Amino acid sequence: RYPLPEGGLYSTASDLFLLYQLMLNGGALNGVRLLSKASVDVMTSVHTGDLRTNAPGNGYGLGWAVIK
Repeated sequence: RYPLPEGGLYSTASDLFLLYQLMLNGGALNGVRLLSKASVDVMTSVHTGDLRTNAPGNGYGLGWAVIK
């Protein structure tokens, strides 16, 4: 078991870069809003509480490993 940076997604490196850039930009990419900022905030918030994960100090959001 390991945290999957691709989360089971099969894609090209350039498309995965665009997804990561979209998330880093709070849901917008190249001036186009694809996700609301609120959606990005929920996706990248810890939803696992105090559950033990495979990496100390980590939790999981909705599809994202999150540092607590």
